Amino acid sequence: MSNLSVVDVLENHFGEMPSGASVRKMTVSEMDELCLVVQEFSSAQMPVQEETTYFGGWLGAFGVGTGVEQERNAALLYYPSLLVHDPLAEFFFDSYGRLPSTRGIRTRSGSMQMHAGAESWAIPLTYEGLRQDTDRARDRLAYVVDSVAAAAPLLRSGALQARSQWPVLSNRVREIETSVRHDVHDDAMQAVARAYDDAHPDEKLQVWDHLRGLRVMPNEPLHPRDEPWVTQHEFLYLAKSLAFADAAGARYAPTTRADLELLRAKAARVTVQQPQRVVSAQLLNTVAEVVVSDFSLDMETLISMRQSDSDFDDWRRMISKLGREGADDTESELRERVADELIPRARAIERSTGRMRVLETVRESGSTMIIMTAASATTELATSGRVGIASAVTAGAGVLNWIMKAYAPRRLGGADAVLASLVRGRQDQNS
Repeated sequence: MSNLSVVDVLENHFGEMPSGASVRKMTVSEMDELCLVVQEFSSAQMPVQEETTYFGGWLGAFGVGTGVEQERNAALLYYPSLLVHDPLAEFFFDSYGRLPSTRGIRTRSGSMQMHAGAESWAIPLTYEGLRQDTDRARDRLAYVVDSVAAAAPLLRSGALQARSQWPVLSNRVREIETSVRHDVHDDAMQAVARAYDDAHPDEKLQVWDHLRGLRVMPNEPLHPRDEPWVTQHEFLYLAKSLAFADAAGARYAPTTRADLELLRAKAARVTVQQPQRVVSAQLLNTVAEVVVSDFSLDMETLISMRQSDSDFDDWRRMISKLGREGADDTESELRERVADELIPRARAIERSTGRMRVLETVRESGSTMIIMTAASATTELATSGRVGIASAVTAGAGVLNWIMKAYAPRRLGGADAVLASLVRGRQDQNS
């Protein structure tokens, strides 16, 4: 069971991929039965494939779903595979009492104490939280199932590696809580966390999968002993992201400057290579917009890009080079840089694709047979001594060979092979 994907689990249980409409007809006992199957599957998952990246945040939590398709597809222009949360397993998890806990924040007067954490943020949208409201539970489960069905091609291909974070967090409670306790009393970690107190909401630190920069604080002063713990949720989020990625065999690569700085501050405690700068979402969006103007990257195109590991590696090196060279570019300068690099190559590929389509027309008209006949006739006539006729046939064959040479597609390799998948995908959508 550990080698199955969430798609396989649903298909094996129902006999086919269920629809949201069929899920809305399930009874509570049927949902309870599915819950047990999914929990067994979730507890026995294998590590992900090599070179899998975990971004965390909205993309990590909802990569199998709606609302982040643009960010997900842009990321798949560069990263071989993404670790994302398994929405079905997370919906059916029911052991929240075993998750890492957070400390209540008291006011100086003791009149108020504020609590937050995984239990209060996650339970409302789980089966455990909705089970008493059958209609809402079915609606939520139907949404999850439809999301899995929509992302099935990416899940089957391995571009998305779906795992549940909850078993990991419940099994690593002590390590995560210890990490938070040390971070709370670490000056470097606190300096990074406090540096973003007044930042734009989109630039603040992540505090949970769907929350960034949320701190609900009382109006009166805090208890002095609790003041350092105001940042505990940012530290807990970092620790749980590292734990989840580590358990799956992936690498955590935060996409915002704030989250990356916090990771670097944490990594500074150990003698390892510091986390490198990731390829920016702005660069990947620009690449997609230049090559596919309406950003309609379909799953078939994304999957075809990964048919050759070596070609995709060449493509990634090219994108990385663009990122390094354009590190200080403005948005317009970066677009010009990407366009200068990719548009000439894309046009060459389009010309090659056009030659291929003309060649298909030539073949349909029987010219391929003519070439084969001419070649055999040339051999026969040459051996019979009828040189004049042989020369004439050879000349005819030569012209046809020129046609073949002129319109045959050039062999694409490396980064151009990946770019060709994007060009073909765009042409197919426009045809």
